[in-house]
Amino acid sequence: MGRIWKTTFVDIAVETGAYAIGDALGSKNSFVRVPEHGYIVGAVLQDRDSEKAPIDIVIFDNADIGGTADNAAFAPTDGELGSACGVIRISEYFTFSNNSIGVANGFKIPYWAKAGSLYFQCQIQAVHSYTAIDDVLIALYLEIT
Repeated sequence: MGRIWKTTFVDIAVETGAYAIGDALGSKNSFVRVPEHGYIVGAVLQDRDSEKAPIDIVIFDNADIGGTADNAAFAPTDGELGSACGVIRISEYFTFSNNSIGVANGFKIPYWAKAGSLYFQCQIQAVHSYTAIDDVLIALYLEIT
């Protein structure tokens, strides 16, 4: 087993309003200054308003993507799918008095980020309305070999 490295948290900039199942949640984003290659072994989501919606994080390695506009049907191109390395679903949350943390682990997704960035976009998996903007942040745990 290699050493574990955590990315910085990235704010996915959700907006207030209703999202439908399959909508893009926030716009395209990236984890920067990541080690060139390794495995994605976990993800953590800060839910500062305790919304607790199930979210898929679609990860693209080794290529930037155009992305889908926030709150539009998530629609990666066929070419973008060619650089997808995996999908992480956050559906388990630990709730506190006024916020929660969503976690996913128990997987090992290989990635190669020759430019030092892993691009991603989120897709919501439930009809949901957010009550506050900028209250969803995500970080990844990487195993570096």
